[in-house]
Amino acid sequence: MEDANRLLRLEREVEKALHQVQKPEELKELRLKYLGRKSELVLFLKNLKSLETEKVAHFGIFAAKVRNRIDLLLQEKESEL
Repeated sequence: MEDANRLLRLEREVEKALHQVQKPEELKELRLKYLGRKSELVLFLKNLKSLETEKVAHFGIFAAKVRNRIDLLLQEKESEL
């Protein structure tokens, strides 16, 4: 449950941060922060193997949905700028 809350918190954090973006450079920084190789989301996905086997699939799917949602939010903001 804590892992799911962590992912949801991350998604909300992106939504808030996007409201403050005014320039394409700022958007690029956000994309790196939330979807880059060292982002919290990517680290979460890498650490899935440490979860119990039955939880891996569930959280993997959930994390992929969150990643897709974040990517969609970033794309929408990019089209606004």
